[in-house]
Amino acid sequence: HLASELALQLEEIVPGTEEAGQLLRRALKDSIEMYGNDHLNTLMTVNNLAVYLDNIGEKPEALKLYRWARDGRMKQLGPTHPYTLDSIYNLASFLLSDNQLAEAKAAFIEARNSCVECFGWNHHGTLDCIERMVDILKAEGNLTEAVEVCKDLLARSTEIHPKDHPQ
Repeated sequence: HLASELALQLEEIVPGTEEAGQLLRRALKDSIEMYGNDHLNTLMTVNNLAVYLDNIGEKPEALKLYRWARDGRMKQLGPTHPYTLDSIYNLASFLLSDNQLAEAKAAFIEARNSCVECFGWNHHGTLDCIERMVDILKAEGNLTEAVEVCKDLLARSTEIHPKDHPQ
């Protein structure tokens, strides 16, 4: 657990460093041996390694790990736990960046709906999912719906942050 967190911090300071990747891979191996594939510590390390691999361009392996983290956290914690939501959002973001729009859209809708259930409509996590939906709608060429969703997002943001609040 500690090695995974330290490796993630190293990755944030020096993106793509090989040392971070080695630490994450070792942490995952150790966590699987100690706890098994579905333990929450293992799933956290899986998620962290997926982020690292995504950052260095190892897309197929990153996708596999994003799905593993999401599926495991869904099973262990349920669909509205913040860790599960983090995994769904990470997977959706990966799919969007990889131009897999249909699956990204479904994942962002799933994340948004679970965020609404967990936190409400005006939570930053919910609003971020809605913002990503605007990106997908634009990429799909659905500009009319993108404008409508964007207006709704702006209205919700204004409710949270008054005009004199620095956003």
